[in-house]
Amino acid sequence: MAAMLVTALRLRSHPPLEDVLEPYLLHLPAVRHLARLNALELRAPVTFLVGDNGAGKSTLVEALALALGFDATGGPLGGFDPTRRPRRTGTESALHRQLVVRTAAPILRGFYLRSETHFDLVRDADDATAKAGRNTLDPRSRLQQRSHGESILDLVAEHVHGEGIYLLDEPEAGLSVIRQMALLAEIHHAAGRGAQFVIATHSPILPAVPGAQIVEINEAGLTPTSFEDLESVAATREFLADPAGTARYLVE
Repeated sequence: MAAMLVTALRLRSHPPLEDVLEPYLLHLPAVRHLARLNALELRAPVTFLVGDNGAGKSTLVEALALALGFDATGGPLGGFDPTRRPRRTGTESALHRQLVVRTAAPILRGFYLRSETHFDLVRDADDATAKAGRNTLDPRSRLQQRSHGESILDLVAEHVHGEGIYLLDEPEAGLSVIRQMALLAEIHHAAGRGAQFVIATHSPILPAVPGAQIVEINEAGLTPTSFEDLESVAATREFLADPAGTARYLVE
């Protein structure tokens, strides 16, 4: 695998975060604990950020994307239309202005897949300028006519290739179990070609990418963990071991 592009994330120590960040950010475990660390070191070509809802996984990925120059709605580095200024949603936090990204080499290529703005992303990908620059997808095809899951895999196939930084926010949204397995394989093979991934996920499947770094974000901090110790994996195994019994317990 190629050398890492993004090697660490940290927060600026000045000015005080409470003076520059929205109040809700100060309560997110990802922000609270990153503020206490010197840096979150990225040690593998594939890094998964896992944790419960509200831990700050997607917020951290968004901040990284904006700090690197991606559109807030997602898309390739530099945008589908390089002549257009980076797009903002009006809902993004100020965290990206306080995030310091340590890099080992210039980042010339990348893609940001964001679940919350997927409709906007697909619409932009169907713009005439974007379609004219396609490499693998048929320029005549319209991603807006594809299912959510199909369009995710189409975007990955078109834009994830070779050395670059690829930020995926809950890419499992819209994907069947089988398609999640297919995405796992795509991520692994792309990493072998020099791609680096940072992925926020709830999936009990995707973190099984061989050699991946898994960081759990919870009240205890930013904790390195293993696939076998993931709560999502344990809960899925427990359910599949006795689906009828588990369902009865849940509904009663």
